[in-house]
Amino acid sequence: MWISLRLIDGSLIRHLDHDKKAQHLVETVSEFARKMHIQTVAEFVDSDKVLNMVKHYQIDYAQGYLLGKPQPTIEAALGLPRPVKKQLTNSVIEPVFS
Repeated sequence: MWISLRLIDGSLIRHLDHDKKAQHLVETVSEFARKMHIQTVAEFVDSDKVLNMVKHYQIDYAQGYLLGKPQPTIEAALGLPRPVKKQLTNSVIEPVFS
């Protein structure tokens, strides 16, 4: 099985703006992923400085509070109205195929 996407843990990304070891490790992981044609995702992007570093290391995707707060549902994350729950009634059910 081939890997197509690699998540770079938030414990590295959250300290990227001031931790040289995290910077070296993220750079190495990003370079390796690019060479292997694996896309990367950075977790915990919570400031413009960290986002700029993520871009510098050519990480493909980012997630974190800077980009959007976690939401309880996909609909909420996309700003869509909540789905309406239909209640069952005692009505007659019509066949789909006749």
